[in-house]
Amino acid sequence: MEQVDVPIAMSTSLQPQTTNAPKLDVHIINKVTADRKAREFWIPIAYLLGFDKPSDVISDISDKQGKDGYKCLLDLLETWQRQKPELATIPNLIVALRHDNVKCEALAIDLEEFKASDNSTIRSQFQGSSVPTAHAPQVSGSTAVQIDLNSPPNHDIIYKVANKIGNDWKTLARSLPIRDQDAELQTRIEAIEDAERFDITKRCTEMLIEWAAFKLGATNRRLIECLEKIKPRGEEIAHELKHGASSTAYGSGDVSGKY
Repeated sequence: MEQVDVPIAMSTSLQPQTTNAPKLDVHIINKVTADRKAREFWIPIAYLLGFDKPSDVISDISDKQGKDGYKCLLDLLETWQRQKPELATIPNLIVALRHDNVKCEALAIDLEEFKASDNSTIRSQFQGSSVPTAHAPQVSGSTAVQIDLNSPPNHDIIYKVANKIGNDWKTLARSLPIRDQDAELQTRIEAIEDAERFDITKRCTEMLIEWAAFKLGATNRRLIECLEKIKPRGEEIAHELKHGASSTAYGSGDVSGKY
């Protein structure tokens, strides 16, 4: 799917962050980057996030991430967090998604419902006290990424697993905890098996993105538990995640932390 280019800057009304304004976190970033339309419209979205020089941000991201809409949107959101922390909130993201040049209304409604829930339901599903902010994407070099077992997998972990699981990705997909009532998610994952059939890594990446974004309770702990049942490859990946072995996924940095 081709990216949508916007030759002129757009404007929208963004509110500076207040004490109670819900911020972006791993769950929100996973949900937004899983949306195919948001990936396609990442450039118009970039013009709506309050950057001082949005064209420079877009150019920099395009140079690093190429035409991969997922990685471009991910880089954009995390650049927004770093450069404009006072604006990087869920309400402001919803404003951008509803702009006439974007019109990601379904995603905006989804985020509205999340914001209205004050995160308490989702946090209880994760069985943890907090959901950490996702780390910035890395194109080269290395950086430490701490694993919180009770938070959803971020992009570093997803890329690491997808690059190493190989033909066992379907076994992993079928072992992930998805209840009968998660029929829509199950359908989405099954559809991935028929798409992009010549790229195993891409299919696994998309599958894990869907699981992490749409399955409440999708945590690093559950992912590691499923990997440990797939011998020997999955077991080796689980060991690396728990003990911080280096990652080669898309140039990401090391994944380290305590289990």
